[in-house]
Amino acid sequence: MQWMCSRAARRVLGGTAGLFILGATGWMAGCAARWDLDYDYGQSRAKQLNRPLLLYFKDWRSSEHRNLVVNVLENSTVAKELSQTVNVELLYNWGPVAKRYNTTKTAEVFIYCQPDGTEIDRLNVGKDPITPQQFVEWLRACRAKYRGTASQPGATTQPAGKA
Repeated sequence: MQWMCSRAARRVLGGTAGLFILGATGWMAGCAARWDLDYDYGQSRAKQLNRPLLLYFKDWRSSEHRNLVVNVLENSTVAKELSQTVNVELLYNWGPVAKRYNTTKTAEVFIYCQPDGTEIDRLNVGKDPITPQQFVEWLRACRAKYRGTASQPGATTQPAGKA
């Protein structure tokens, strides 16, 4: 349960069959970052790869979500930064994960976590537009915090760059 290519490409190409054609032609290099759709699977991958976990709590029906995907998440600089984390996309108002991270009332929230799911920082985009540069700066600041917590005595994780 994951998507590895941009939503716009999937819409244009018509779902799974289109993705097969896309992959067969070698056009995958221009696609956005990988996003898992299952928290447990994403957390397991984060632990296995020893990378931080980035959770995105969305409202898939909102224009804010669509604008964020097109204008920010599919930006090449953002995609490069996202390649250093395990990314999980979740509904903001549904399930135990939304309750655990207290996102049931607000959509468009990013939470940067340790591989075990311990929160490091959060970015509540909400209805306020964010630029790719602002998002990249936030991701880099979170990665610095992650490296700082990972190098503290007794920590069980390593910096994302070492994975």
